[in-house]
Amino acid sequence: MNTSTLQGDIECRKHGIQVVSKLAAELTNTKKAASIDITRLSRTVSDLGVGLGKIHDVLRLNSIVTSVESARRFHNSMSTFLRQAEEEILKIQSQESTCLSSVRDMAEYFHGDSASDEARMFRIFASVREFLAMLDRICKEAGVMDSHCVGANWMAATPMGMTTP
Repeated sequence: MNTSTLQGDIECRKHGIQVVSKLAAELTNTKKAASIDITRLSRTVSDLGVGLGKIHDVLRLNSIVTSVESARRFHNSMSTFLRQAEEEILKIQSQESTCLSSVRDMAEYFHGDSASDEARMFRIFASVREFLAMLDRICKEAGVMDSHCVGANWMAATPMGMTTP
């Protein structure tokens, strides 16, 4: 192996270690998504819908009972809020449905016919969390390895995948 090839190999390894050591930071949003409790999220969206229904009832009663200008302004403000909130809730429910469909497809791909049991369907999140924890540990180790390897020639002594005689 000539010197230029060996030097290129060393640089390639250093670059690879740097890329892998930064991978954990790139997966921050994935880690957050893997830790979401989808059941609690669904329940919260449903509770928001129920709360909006109660606001709607209050507005209906308010319009019947009072006719004062301040009550009318309150009614108009709350009506505007209610319309916007209902639109947002509908968007969230649509996204929730799409998300559940994607999770069901992914769970079926990795675990077989998991669509019948919702609890089993969400095992994929536990698998993703475990994978990301392992990946995070490996990335940290790679970062430590990179900091120890800068300027070192120990990688040049034995090419990757080869043993010394």
